[in-house]
Amino acid sequence: MNVFKYWDDFFAKQKFEEPREAEKQLLLTVTDFLKLKKYDVAEAVLKGFLKHHSKEAEAWMYIFLAECIKARNGPDKELKQILSYAAHLAKRSKKPEDLIRVADLL
Repeated sequence: MNVFKYWDDFFAKQKFEEPREAEKQLLLTVTDFLKLKKYDVAEAVLKGFLKHHSKEAEAWMYIFLAECIKARNGPDKELKQILSYAAHLAKRSKKPEDLIRVADLL
């Protein structure tokens, strides 16, 4: 099974009682895959989550997604789009560390 389809299907069915619990589990899952240098899987996890739970999106999710895209030498157009989402959410959150991380990726 395609890793992107797997995570898309997973998050399509997944319901979270608490948004913070979802964020915590997502962060743990993504960081585990990043430590293993499985950037494609981390990217699939993030894209699946964001597709089905966009209301819970945080800047860090798009920042990690941008890092995955950079690791696979993805298209500049895709990277810029992801970074614009990250910048928008970072600005909205008013967390300076998020804004700095986005700027570092530009």
